[in-house]
Amino acid sequence: MEVTQPYPETHPDPRLAGKSATFRIRVRAVKQKKLPDLDDEFAKDCGPYTTLAELKDKLRSEMERALKKDIEETYKDAILKRLNETHHFEVPETLVEREVAAMVRQTLERRRRQKGGVADLDSPAKRQEEIKRLREEHLAEATRRVKVGLILEAIVEREGLTVDEDDIAAELKRVSSELKLSPDEVRRLVEAGGEESLDELKGRILADKALDFVYRHAVIQG
Repeated sequence: MEVTQPYPETHPDPRLAGKSATFRIRVRAVKQKKLPDLDDEFAKDCGPYTTLAELKDKLRSEMERALKKDIEETYKDAILKRLNETHHFEVPETLVEREVAAMVRQTLERRRRQKGGVADLDSPAKRQEEIKRLREEHLAEATRRVKVGLILEAIVEREGLTVDEDDIAAELKRVSSELKLSPDEVRRLVEAGGEESLDELKGRILADKALDFVYRHAVIQG
């Protein structure tokens, strides 16, 4: 079988620009993919299921859970945006500065890991210039984060929200799943960071609780 391929006048290779080439193709085999039958035996091969109905119920449940989570996260993002837009107060510059510094540090550290530990800024002057650029880039987001964080802290105080050991264990389990580590390993990492690391973990849990509280009591309009 022969196939003719025309090339445009703008083709980067002048030998092919505006010309046509003929390719000769030989078909050596034609294969058809055979899918397994959707039956109880297929379900058993997919995991701890004895029937196809069990597998379907599990898939349906997982899909509904994932959809519910996506919807909830979308609503929570809308709530955070609304909280930021409807509350007007001066955000402490020291807190914004701390958040900007953390965001810049995380960005540079992420780049370093992606490059296998090799720094991409070969001089102090270039590094300072890049840090300045990143600070300007992250300033607005850092201000928003601090502002929303203060609002959530106010909700925590007003509603008397607290953190107990079960909350910490649940958060460690969630983080361990993301990092592919055991909950005990994550706990040791947190404890190695001292009181400040533990306070940061508790603060994150409280912020999530405050957001959950607003989410449960919010009237969300489309």
